[in-house]
Amino acid sequence: MGLQILDGSGKGILATVDASGQLSTVSEMHALQHHLSLHDGLVFQVIVTHVNASGGGTYTTLHVRNTSASKLLIVTYIRLQAILDYASSADDFFQIGFDRTYSSGGSIVTPINTNRQSGHAADAIVYNDNPNLTGTFTELDRWYIENDKMMIFNKEGSVILGQNNTIEVRVETLQTGTYYSRMTFMFKDPI
Repeated sequence: MGLQILDGSGKGILATVDASGQLSTVSEMHALQHHLSLHDGLVFQVIVTHVNASGGGTYTTLHVRNTSASKLLIVTYIRLQAILDYASSADDFFQIGFDRTYSSGGSIVTPINTNRQSGHAADAIVYNDNPNLTGTFTELDRWYIENDKMMIFNKEGSVILGQNNTIEVRVETLQTGTYYSRMTFMFKDPI
């Protein structure tokens, strides 16, 4: 008799092999973000609105700092949208970048846990409403605004912040209008 592979449940069920010699298997697969939300309750989201009534300038719509002593903050998704009072131009764009630190002003935003059964709060400090920031802005990405169109930045976990690292979404514009930013992030132990 040849090699037999049992299913591991103790029920004596044998694994099957098809006519081409392939072992038949079944597995459950889901994204890391789903896994961390379901099992650990460590996925969060923030949605902010910035109304620019004064016209030209640079405005920070979202500033996030990882305050966890042991976990990485991993940004998985950013959605941006602008509703301008006038037609957009090459002078109107969103920027995503790193390295500036909070000084004063703005409003604190509480990240929402995407697992409503979890009691975990985010180990992050989040500001909107154009807080005063210090340091040099290191640009990661830029989008030129198309009026009333939604822009999506989906890096699927490749933007990673260590302890006290920051990420910022800001808008450079000559226009009055309303600017929306949404960010989803999770916390994970370093490998």
